[in-house]
Amino acid sequence: MDRHSFYVNVGSILRVRRKAEGLTLDALAKKINKSTATLSKYEKGEIAIAMDVLADLCSVLNVDLCMLLSHAEDKSRSSGTNRCLERRWIYWYKHSERNLHTAVLEYNTKTRNAVLFRNVRDVNNFYDCGYIYHGNIFVSDHNIDCVVQNTAPPREYIKIGIPTLSTEREFKTGLIVSINENYQNVAIKCLCSKTLMQDKAFLTERLQISKTEMKSIRDTNFFGVW
Repeated sequence: MDRHSFYVNVGSILRVRRKAEGLTLDALAKKINKSTATLSKYEKGEIAIAMDVLADLCSVLNVDLCMLLSHAEDKSRSSGTNRCLERRWIYWYKHSERNLHTAVLEYNTKTRNAVLFRNVRDVNNFYDCGYIYHGNIFVSDHNIDCVVQNTAPPREYIKIGIPTLSTEREFKTGLIVSINENYQNVAIKCLCSKTLMQDKAFLTERLQISKTEMKSIRDTNFFGVW
């Protein structure tokens, strides 16, 4: 593994998390008792970060240290392999905006800590995203449930439920529960895949609530997708 590349990746993650927390370089530097110039070099990967300093940065930025190191290692390896990280691509469709949303969920299979990158702008660099959430994942024989909180105001929670026993193979249909921009509770149909899905027409069609689903909602008075 290229050490320089590793530190560059660590720095890029720290920079994204700092911005997600709404902290300037100067504000974060004061919190860890370092100069702004030193912190800038950390973020650019120009110098190594001592483990105690990295632990302080993770504490301030609400980052799981093990997951950060795993992310950086994964990006540094040409094979892209990783021993403890799982990744899921999450999609949902907002009909009023005619807009397909893309998110990436990553979780540590050992610690169960999870990070959600919401509204990913660059699928080749999902740290380039609108919002970052941090939380935990819970895995059972029949479902994967993830509860994460926005690291930036309004610090809302998102709960994602993904069934594992469905007959769907390439993806699973799940449900996101959160609040909208008016702070109203909402439930959103989503698709979850282990790989990137690029057929926007297919995703848009599949993510819209079907007539069968609408009938089931009316008949059962339950919000659900099938």
